[in-house]
Amino acid sequence: MMSSFDRDAFLIIGAMKAGTTSLYADLCTHPAIFMPANKEPESLATDDVLTPGGRRRYAQLFGRARPGQWVGEASTAYTKWPDQSDAARRAKDIWGPDLKVIYMVREPVARIVSHYNHDVQEGAQRAPFSEALRRDSRYLDYTRYARQLDFWLAEFDADAVKVLRFEDYVANKPAVLAQLAAHLGVPVDGFTGSEGAANASDGKLLAPTWLRQGALRSHLYLNVVKPMLPAGMRAHAKRWLSRRASPALSVADVSDAERSWIRAQLGASIAPWYGAAA
Repeated sequence: MMSSFDRDAFLIIGAMKAGTTSLYADLCTHPAIFMPANKEPESLATDDVLTPGGRRRYAQLFGRARPGQWVGEASTAYTKWPDQSDAARRAKDIWGPDLKVIYMVREPVARIVSHYNHDVQEGAQRAPFSEALRRDSRYLDYTRYARQLDFWLAEFDADAVKVLRFEDYVANKPAVLAQLAAHLGVPVDGFTGSEGAANASDGKLLAPTWLRQGALRSHLYLNVVKPMLPAGMRAHAKRWLSRRASPALSVADVSDAERSWIRAQLGASIAPWYGAAA
């Protein structure tokens, strides 16, 4: 293993649309923690990271970390089975068995609605919700929390994996951050995060499509330009370039029958956190 990875490390592995952006922002405020400006490098999603060049590029993300700091990143692609299923294996190869893992889950219907709204805002989804839900397996698959965790629990001890509920985080952020401080072994009083979730699809800032698909997602911007910009300047630029998005669907719009169908499809994969299907 390269010496660059011989240090205390953690990963936020998802779930998509479950508050990981807000959690990332909170963790970035802690002086004992370093996270790259590119929140979701997704480096462990392919075997390229295991090549000499891939390891070198991944290590560069953490090059600004000070000695003694924990390092981590937050790529929700790591819990997007069946689109990928080997991130845990690669993570163990890169970071070793002492890696800490953080997985945020969210009430299933709310996560799916937020995912659907995200796709609509990106121009990737045009079908009505009920039709999209049945045609696009990602909405259910990415919500099969226990199944997504199976891959990580096959590689890491259960006490290395911390599962958080989005609802608990929103309701009592200090308590959840205290749990994370204990999980990582860092002082609890180091967090200076703000209230609220930073990336809710309903009403979030949305850059123009050409900008989202081009410049703001380019390797040059994410891994070279963005890390050099002060956080305040990045936030100001985002507000200047973006508009306020309108949600395509609210959770309240989902019928009781649709909710029951979703929970029945997910079954035991959500039961540990959200109970069995009604």
